[in-house]
Amino acid sequence: MGALLLLVALQLCSAQQLDPLDELARDGRWSELRDLAGERLQADSDDARAHYWTGRDLLRQGLQLIDGDRVARDLSRSFLDRAVQHLARLDVTGPHGDDVADWQLEAGWARTRGAWAQGGAVQLAEQLAQDCELRWQRTAQPMAAFVRGLLCEQREEAGALDWYLRAAAAAPERSSFSLQLALAQAGAGDESSSWDAFEQALAASDAWLDELLGVLGTLAPGRRDAAARLQRLDLMREREDWQADALLSWHRAHALLQLGQADAALAAFAAGSEGRTAKIDRAHASHLMAAGRPQDALELLLPLVAERDWASLDQALVAIGRLAALRRHPEALAACDALLAVEPRHELVLWNRALILWKAGQAAEAEQAFATLMQRSPGRSDVLNDAGLAAWGAGDMPRAQSLLEQAVALPGAIDAQENLALLLSALGSEQRARAASLLDAVLDQEPDRARALVARHDLRVGR
Repeated sequence: MGALLLLVALQLCSAQQLDPLDELARDGRWSELRDLAGERLQADSDDARAHYWTGRDLLRQGLQLIDGDRVARDLSRSFLDRAVQHLARLDVTGPHGDDVADWQLEAGWARTRGAWAQGGAVQLAEQLAQDCELRWQRTAQPMAAFVRGLLCEQREEAGALDWYLRAAAAAPERSSFSLQLALAQAGAGDESSSWDAFEQALAASDAWLDELLGVLGTLAPGRRDAAARLQRLDLMREREDWQADALLSWHRAHALLQLGQADAALAAFAAGSEGRTAKIDRAHASHLMAAGRPQDALELLLPLVAERDWASLDQALVAIGRLAALRRHPEALAACDALLAVEPRHELVLWNRALILWKAGQAAEAEQAFATLMQRSPGRSDVLNDAGLAAWGAGDMPRAQSLLEQAVALPGAIDAQENLALLLSALGSEQRARAASLLDAVLDQEPDRARALVARHDLRVGR
């Protein structure tokens, strides 16, 4: 709500020559604004615009700290107390009086909310409630009705819905008022009216996409609400400036997936070209993998890895595994090389690359890759096991046996025990007793392990 009021304030100022403080606020240069406002108040303690922007800046800082730790909350309360004092000095009957009056209440509400979290807001809340009611009686100020409704909810009093109705009716152009009304009506079980209020907020000139999406997720949170949610998301998409918004596209894709429309969901993701974030790209990549398109997923993930987004690296490894499972070994190896160009010593990438080389039939290259990995990660049974399999695949049976023997000497080497048993069985009858002993040890740990059961049976019947 604060960002929306700032926009309104600056729009009001744009019709005339901007005060230097207005220009600094428009550009987000708050430190410079603070210095200039301080200088102006030293020169003229009644400088209205300096009081206005000093109050606004203190309110902004207070809100940033309001949900922090105890020290942050104490500092926030100090900022908010001073914000109220500066804004209280302004004449609501002067230029931009409605805007000033709204910010006075905004600061008062923030101060009350912050004090409430610290257990000291009863008197402040009562004073603010009386101020809101008086303002409503005198001028029907929409913000007064809105804040009065917030106070009802905060104090668990009846009447919040009635106050929100007044605020939304008095200012239908204010989306925040209609959204709060929608939430209150939904809480009261009036679903139809809640959707009407939501659509009124959507039609408002100051509608803010992030706020709309947040409220929509509250009104229609689950799979059973997906159709109703998608209907409103499609209404949002009709706005020209939101048609390519990546966040909106993500929400649409999620609803479509819940409705079982996977192809439409992927099309929705692709339509979101503006404001894409790593989180959205990772979600898109997940759905591409679910649709059997790991290479397309990697096209999204690899640029993120290049920017050191490590969550994307983990996801890229999953996509590489999917490529390998599809026997698309060249693409999988190329993706591994792209990851290693960013993080050359990443153990899991090196391991996956070695495994893919082995599965691709490139036994010599796989053995070399495992040798490099063993130098970097000595004493790991899983690495020794896979290196032994690679050596076996390359036809180097003595090295394969040596590596598997090293692996079984380490804890948690059940795979290596099984593989060594199979290798010994293949080497000849003189090794069968040792192979049988290893398989017995494997089956003691996992009695239903299928491959070990078959191998043990073959040994018993002399195959």
